[in-house]
Order: sequence, then structure tokens, then C-alpha cells
Amino acid sequence: MIPSHELWRLLDSRKLRTFVMLAKTGSFTLAGREAGISQSGVSHCIRSLESDIGCRLFDRLGKKVHLTPAGEQLLHHAERIMLEMSQARESIQKINKWGQGRLRLAASPAILQYLLPDICAAFKKQFPQMLLSFESCNSSTAIQLVESKAVDVAIALRSDSPTSCHF
Repeated sequence: MIPSHELWRLLDSRKLRTFVMLAKTGSFTLAGREAGISQSGVSHCIRSLESDIGCRLFDRLGKKVHLTPAGEQLLHHAERIMLEMSQARESIQKINKWGQGRLRLAASPAILQYLLPDICAAFKKQFPQMLLSFESCNSSTAIQLVESKAVDVAIALRSDSPTSCHF
């Protein structure tokens, strides 16, 4: 976890993205096109990033730019950061797609042992990306787990209300 006094020193992801584009293209104009901002917007962003970091990231030679040693070091980290951010977004979006996330199920040991293996095999065949997890417990605990959102589904027998269904 990042200490609260360090939070203000975090790098802006938009600036990092623009930095990576400029490093890859070597051109303020091309980086601006890819980022969807003006050439002067790229220039302003890079100046601001260099000010945040406290050093020059590019050597400017005419209309072309080349990374300084500090820029090469930052590029190495920025690419990893951008990849991690992209993967974070993708994994979160997968949770919202049926068959791409996870399914947590609670049931009695007998149900888990005798009923679910065939059902789960068929389910995994149809939804191979789905992560399944199981909680072995009695029926009242299974229902409590659904109600507390600790599991998504419970297979339980409930003698006090035979017509109720909990999801």
C-alpha cells in the first residue's frame, strides 16, 4: 500500500500514455494523432511530466525526439504500468460478462460429492473461462452465505419453507 504522503507524487496515467506514444513514434505530431490531442497538447503534457519527475525525458533534434537515459528508464516502467492498467480493466470487465467471471456455490457435502461433479463438468465445458469455487456446509449456512453475498448460489434443503428459493 502506498503511504498517504506519497500519493501526491504518483504519475498521471494520461501523461504516461502520451509519453509512451511519443517515445514510440518519435514525433509530437504522430503522438498527438494517436492520443487524440494536439501537437501542443503533447508538448505541454511532456513538459508537465518532466517537471513532475524533475528531469528531461527527451532530447529534441529538430522535429524528432529521442529518449534520454532517464526517458529510457521511465519507458521501461511506463510500458509495464500501462499493461497492468489494461489488464486490470480487462479482468474487471470480464466479471460482468456471463461465463467469464466466477461462480461461488455452497452446498452440503453429499450434494457436492454426488450431484455436482457431472453438472460442473458440463458447465465447465460450456464456460471454460468461468472460475468455480465451492463451499461445503449445511443448508442453513449455505442460505446465510447467499444472503451475505459470500457465495452466488446455494443448493440447500430448507424444511421451514419448502417453496422458497434463494439466489
